[in-house]
Amino acid sequence: LIGGAVSILALHGVFLLMQNYNLEYPDFYTKLYALLEPGVLFVKYRARFFYLLDLFMTSTHIPEYIAAAFAKRLSRLALIAPANVVILLLHFVGNLMIRHRGLSRLMHHPEDQNDVTDDPYVMNENDLTACKATDSSLWEIKTLQSHVLPEIANTAKFIERDLPKLEWDVKQDLETTLEDLLEKELKRKIPTDDIPINFEKPTKFACVKHEKLSVYFEL
Repeated sequence: LIGGAVSILALHGVFLLMQNYNLEYPDFYTKLYALLEPGVLFVKYRARFFYLLDLFMTSTHIPEYIAAAFAKRLSRLALIAPANVVILLLHFVGNLMIRHRGLSRLMHHPEDQNDVTDDPYVMNENDLTACKATDSSLWEIKTLQSHVLPEIANTAKFIERDLPKLEWDVKQDLETTLEDLLEKELKRKIPTDDIPINFEKPTKFACVKHEKLSVYFEL
């Protein structure tokens, strides 16, 4: 993905020209959106990429359909991202929803969509108007509420609550490693007397009810 690194740096230069010298480049966000591929989650320049992506998406004047497309694709990428990157993506999507309050309708839209295979969003469509992100919902974030790591599951629950007034500081998530998440989980206080290890509470030294081995073993 050497081309990806060159592309993001080139877009940064174009962004500075747009910001400081009023350069007109209508395809800027289309080119940026096309860089959001699964491979960008695993490259060495990932932190730099998402730092610049956050910078590019800061403006509240970005049309809502563009913000919706980015939120949707980032949510989809979160399903396959490494655990230490998922937190970053969730906070990124949350910040987009804070900047563009109209995106809150993606939390439960459409209401009658019960099967994710009916999702109108087209992941492989790089045309921001044709990908149908505004017709979709953020079911991916709802799915992440069942993640095996409590840190990720709890973070994904922001979609069920009122959005905060202040944005999350994604810069703190850029360099988060798997070791950081593991260390945080090891420090988590868990009540030792309330850890479920069986579906049924044992009453004696025997196999649980309906277990085939119970015919042969019972103390």
